[in-house]
Amino acid sequence: MLDKATNLPSWEFKIHEGVVSAVVVTPDGRIASGDSNGEVHLWSPVGGESGETLATFDAVVVDLASNGGGDLAVSLDDGQVVLVAVA
Repeated sequence: MLDKATNLPSWEFKIHEGVVSAVVVTPDGRIASGDSNGEVHLWSPVGGESGETLATFDAVVVDLASNGGGDLAVSLDDGQVVLVAVA
């Protein structure tokens, strides 16, 4: 999150080992992020608190989309699209 006065990060949060390749905000305001190692994480933008690892795949996460309810669509570089429940 950027500090509006300085335009610098007010905090940084590192949960991914791989390169982050997709990010989406869920309807409840949490952030889901996917990476080049096939991991999808869910975390809070307030303080960067980690919630959980939602899923791990054997392919790169290419894109994430929220359906506005309780699921994320995860697009993978092997051609799969998988629905993952967000708790």
